[in-house]
Amino acid sequence: MPPTIQDLHPIDPILSRVSVDYKNIGFVSDIIFPVVQVAEISGTYPIYDKRNRFALPDTRRAPKSPYNKVSWGMSWDTYKCEDWGLEEIIDDKEKKISKNQLNLTIDTTEIVTDLVMLAREKRVIDIVTDNTVITNTINLTGTNRWNDYSNSDPITVIEAGKIAISDAIGREPNTLILGKDVWDKLKWHPALTSKIQYVKEAVLTKQIVAALLGFDRVEIAASQYASSKKGQTTTLARLFGKNALICYVEPAPGIKKISLGYVMEYEARTVKPPYRDKDNIGDVIRVTEYTDEKLVAADCGYLITNAVD
Repeated sequence: MPPTIQDLHPIDPILSRVSVDYKNIGFVSDIIFPVVQVAEISGTYPIYDKRNRFALPDTRRAPKSPYNKVSWGMSWDTYKCEDWGLEEIIDDKEKKISKNQLNLTIDTTEIVTDLVMLAREKRVIDIVTDNTVITNTINLTGTNRWNDYSNSDPITVIEAGKIAISDAIGREPNTLILGKDVWDKLKWHPALTSKIQYVKEAVLTKQIVAALLGFDRVEIAASQYASSKKGQTTTLARLFGKNALICYVEPAPGIKKISLGYVMEYEARTVKPPYRDKDNIGDVIRVTEYTDEKLVAADCGYLITNAVD
């Protein structure tokens, strides 16, 4: 059998560009776990021994004596990229009544892309909001929750998390991720607003909060999913929940550099050329990616659960 057009052109460059450019607001997975390109679907990466890297050496040498020797070691972990993807049919009848078939194709591509991205978002959030995985953690209760403006102290809690990470990895955490519900309460907390109350147009933004708390960036995890069952009235819930995550994220990602985690990406998100479904009732749009969302160094994270009611 001769090759098909899809065999010769396995990626649709126009629709792939649409898919890459399309961004759902409030996604944080690629911020928490930066993307690292990998050459193989599966492989290994090194984990350097922390004890030997920070051991205090005796560098003094006596005359006619050899220099003291040091040792370092490493262990190995593995990754395995999986094929993730979704597809949707554009029915021939839909195309026939559509005034602009290109817009119909682009709309379908954006919707399918959004769902593929939402699935990746959930995979990463499930990892970093699990307190059995991120074991540097605190669960806030009662008056300690940040919506209690009279009794809670978010600055002290966040500072404790920063210190825990710094003590563990020797680097200052640079990223704070706040669930949307947490941000909506924290941005009005007197502990923060009091620091800028005499500033003109004193409104807390992500950039101001980052500067106040000593982070390079503060990001809001606002992505939502349908939590109700199919057939019921649609109810939306926040994927990140009422949590906050302090973390160190490597600014120049690489598999030999410490960071909370990485998205090991064998094949970037792409859109395959539309193909006819088996019953020839329409064209199918397929969006795929080959990735493994991998926690690399749990010590780079500090999880605050139930930060608000």
